[in-house]
Amino acid sequence: LSARWPEIVGMIVGQIIIMTILIFARQTGLAEDQSQA
Repeated sequence: LSARWPEIVGMIVGQIIIMTILIFARQTGLAEDQSQA
């Protein structure tokens, strides 16, 4: 368990970072679309 602990944490952190980037990209994209329309 102690050997895989860093891998599990890394996977969770990676998924959180990817989700935050996707959400941020969607918010900025929606803002740009609304400003153009």
